[in-house]
Amino acid sequence: MTKAGEPFVLFDSGANNQDRYLIFGTQQYFEDSYIGRVRRNIRQNPRFLIALWNCHQLVIDNLPRTNNNIEGWHHAFQRLSKESGYLLQPSARY
Repeated sequence: MTKAGEPFVLFDSGANNQDRYLIFGTQQYFEDSYIGRVRRNIRQNPRFLIALWNCHQLVIDNLPRTNNNIEGWHHAFQRLSKESGYLLQPSARY
């Protein structure tokens, strides 16, 4: 439970399910982010449209579903720049 009294686990597929999964978050967050909240009998647009979070076509096209490869590159680049003490700076000529 959150401090506001909302349940934090929204869905549990069950302990007997071999591929068990849990959905964490509050109903308010889930509605605002993925479904769209109903206000004045009108459903507002969600924060993330289905086209942004749906991975079906990515799986079919054999593309990565996350940006972990980019984050890995960024982490390695940051580590190397800190180790060498060299920071990229804009050229004074421009």
